[in-house]
Amino acid sequence: MLDWSKQRDQTHTLKHRAVLTLVLVAVLYVVFFMKLDRYAVTLNTEIADTVEFVGEQDGNKIVKRSQLYYQLAQKYIPEKTVESHSYVEEKTSKWKQIRWASAKLSDLGDKLELLLYQCLFRWSLMQYWALTLAPIVAAMVFEGYKVREIKMYEFGMSSGKRQVIWLKSFAFLLFMVNVYMFLPYSSNFGPYYPPAAVLLSGFALKQITSHITKAF
Repeated sequence: MLDWSKQRDQTHTLKHRAVLTLVLVAVLYVVFFMKLDRYAVTLNTEIADTVEFVGEQDGNKIVKRSQLYYQLAQKYIPEKTVESHSYVEEKTSKWKQIRWASAKLSDLGDKLELLLYQCLFRWSLMQYWALTLAPIVAAMVFEGYKVREIKMYEFGMSSGKRQVIWLKSFAFLLFMVNVYMFLPYSSNFGPYYPPAAVLLSGFALKQITSHITKAF
């Protein structure tokens, strides 16, 4: 006999591993293949495109909120070591390999800080679109509930298989949102992904609601 609880646990474990793998790939790409100057320009371009897309007033609110999140996060980020001009530092600074390694570590730290701000900015942006499109999403879910009522009245049942399909679709959308937080910016679809993700999630919730099999 199949143990469905174990099967679900294995499925969740695979999903978590997939998320972690894609996030790790994105982080490694940023850290080792993107130059710091290029990464900074890309992030500034994303912010500028966002402000242009949502409007200056709302865009500034998104930026300010992300800056607040970043300030809170900085409390838990180790400060960079201040030069003490010790004898050891003075001697090792003459070695080319040591200088190269020190520069690389400093560059790595700067990239990780930019990556952190990117994630917090996108989190602030997703919050904006979730709140802005909340009435539409609520209307979708309500429509799904009414469709379910009609199905239950006419047929006395709903499709459990379709509910499972849409639950998996919704989980996949959440999975892609997690990955989106770490991916490099793309000017072709970057500004449109957050509202599209919210609307698609709302549509998936509508379908899930319309196929609920449990009677209330």
